[in-house]
Parts: sequence; C-alpha cells; structure tokens
Amino acid sequence: MPRIMTMNQPGFRVFALISVGFALKFLSRQLELSGDLSAAAGARLGYHLTALVILIAAFVCFAWAFKMIFFDKPGTPRNDKPLPPTKPDAVDVSPETFDPDAAIARYMSRREGPASGEAPVAKPGSFGRKRV
Repeated sequence: MPRIMTMNQPGFRVFALISVGFALKFLSRQLELSGDLSAAAGARLGYHLTALVILIAAFVCFAWAFKMIFFDKPGTPRNDKPLPPTKPDAVDVSPETFDPDAAIARYMSRREGPASGEAPVAKPGSFGRKRV
C-alpha cells in the first residue's frame, strides 16, 4: 500500500524560512542585475557567483520548509531531550510513616524550580474558566 503524504499545519518556523528564502531570492536578483551593469568582466563574475551562492541558500530555505510541512511527523518533538514525567511518584502518606519535614522539603524543592539538567515542569494555566 503506498504511503499517503500528509500535510502538517505550518508554524512560525515554516513562515520564517519561506520569508528568508524570498528575501535571499530578491537579494540574488539584485546582485545579478548589478553584475550585468558592471563594465569589467572580473567584476561581473564576482557578482554572478555571489548571486548564485545566495540563490542556492534560498533554495535550501524553500526545501527545508517543504520538508517541515510534508515530511515531519506531526506531534513529535524536534529535540532529543526526554519529556518530563507527567505526574509525580506516589508518596506514602499514612499517619505512621508521614514525615512533615520531608513533605515540606519536597514541596520547596519543586517550588524553587527543577535542579540543573532537568526539564521544567509545566504549570497549569490560570486564565479562563475552571472546569471541575
């Protein structure tokens, strides 16, 4: 069965790449026109080669944006960092084994922020209606 190409919803990165590609294409055209108006042959070659390099960079921007739209898997992170755990580990809170000092220490360590090397824990939103 052939693989069907799916289209991802383009984000800011895609629009930025396309915008940079069009800006580089415009700059390449302006350099090529400047090379056409130059009188010396050596100067024309420099303008045309620079315009060609910039045009290749614009093509790379367009190809990268095309890849991000059609070939990236949607919903997958683009980095290799592991995701933080969704809920904390279970804690025994029976009256015989409960230690209030340890509970406060855990709370304060989470409140101050993650230790070095850990990803920050996402806080729930506080704007809008609250659902029960």
